[in-house]
Amino acid sequence: MAALVEETSIEANEILLMEGEMARYLYVVVEGQAAAQVQIERGWLSLGLVGPGAAAGWSSLLGGSVVYPATVKALTNMKVARLETSGLMLLMNVDPKIGYPVLKCLSSIVYMQYEAALTAVKTA
Repeated sequence: MAALVEETSIEANEILLMEGEMARYLYVVVEGQAAAQVQIERGWLSLGLVGPGAAAGWSSLLGGSVVYPATVKALTNMKVARLETSGLMLLMNVDPKIGYPVLKCLSSIVYMQYEAALTAVKTA
């Protein structure tokens, strides 16, 4: 699995991933903080913060021609682990002992982001 991971640095104000781009990578934040946001008619709607231990780009694990549903922009300098998800998905399919924990983590991320989005919409 280590062969699938590339650690990279992101500068403050740099875009980690862009809404509408093909989702090919999953990012796990090692250091720093970013904001997940979507563009709406009135500007940008914040979906919440992404900090150490959190993942961005989870939609890449859905497979197929999926795009990122939100933009993630660095608020501070960051270090992230970038995983190329086609290789990760192959590994998950071959070994359910890897696939199940990843799926469980993905479900948790989706739930937390859904909850944050609902809160953001209710307070906007």
